[in-house]
Amino acid sequence: MRYVSDLVVDDGGMPVETPIMYDLGARPIREHAEKFGERQYRFESGDRRMMLRFAACFGQFSIMRDMHISVNDLPLRIYEMSTYSFRREQRGEVSGLKRQRAFTMPDMHTATRDADQAREELLRQAKLALQTGVDLGLNYEAAFRMTKAFYEDNERWVKTVVSELDKPVLVELLPERHHYWSAKIDFAAIDGLGRPIENPTVQIDVESAERFDIEYTDGAKTHHPPILHYSPSGGIERVMAALREDCNDGDATPPDVALAHAGPLYSGKRRTRTAL
Repeated sequence: MRYVSDLVVDDGGMPVETPIMYDLGARPIREHAEKFGERQYRFESGDRRMMLRFAACFGQFSIMRDMHISVNDLPLRIYEMSTYSFRREQRGEVSGLKRQRAFTMPDMHTATRDADQAREELLRQAKLALQTGVDLGLNYEAAFRMTKAFYEDNERWVKTVVSELDKPVLVELLPERHHYWSAKIDFAAIDGLGRPIENPTVQIDVESAERFDIEYTDGAKTHHPPILHYSPSGGIERVMAALREDCNDGDATPPDVALAHAGPLYSGKRRTRTAL
């Protein structure tokens, strides 16, 4: 975990800690929870309907909403090693380290000036995600998903991204946008049975800034920033699953990596292939 945190903080991420529990009576919280689509742990607390977070979006967006953000602050990157995130997987769906009900997720959100800066950040963060694979000795396969409209508006840039990643990329076009994101890149390791272990992801969110009333000012007027969702390594447990799969290969050399909870999550020094 320390390796991932050092990597992101050295790259400009501002470490924060946010709650694990949220009030579904707050409209932005409820709407974002419904958009995400994952099963959630929900419960009553007094007369309030509550939920356990499945990602750090809720708390980080709330921080951004309460900040006075200038255009000169952008891109603004807020990062958390969310040591407790929850998804209500059904009986029979939980699978070792690959799919769990409670997990550890490095989670960063980046507010950007406009669509151009959002695209720049997506490519930069995708490259950093590939670097985590190199550092950890994992080979990630990439899938680039976007709406048809996004592709038509950015076809040349999409081809540039594929070229810059310097590896085969599956490109999927969606007829319409049904999620908060207009484009995203997912990376996955492949297990011994040819199944993907989903790891890093970076997404361009075109809804949440308005929903959570996140704004920045350019001195003349305010704007809602496009926001990127980013996990540089994916869930820590899935990283460990991918490492185990890789080490089961007779030709693989186990990387110098250990799962360490002791000590601070951010050491202030860049590390390579050390403690997760």
